[in-house]
Amino acid sequence: FNMFIMKKKPLNEYCTWMYEVLAKVEAQTDISTYSTYEQRVYGFLSELLLDVWLEVHPEYKTKEVNYVFMEHTNWLKKGGKFLQRKITGHA
Repeated sequence: FNMFIMKKKPLNEYCTWMYEVLAKVEAQTDISTYSTYEQRVYGFLSELLLDVWLEVHPEYKTKEVNYVFMEHTNWLKKGGKFLQRKITGHA
């Protein structure tokens, strides 16, 4: 759940940097044989990139806030899908 609220300046800096990184990765990656789940590679990578960007920009202060998920969660199904991904590498 990479959700954030930023002022315009850091948001523009972050997006410019992130999309440049993702464009370079995309130019060097052939996902034509990836499963539908594996094709989400750019989304997964972008989630990790936020922490990297924040690490190299200590001038921007962060605060983590808990969230509340209001909808019902089928934990058995969710846990099963998680285990399936761990065993087979995809859902």
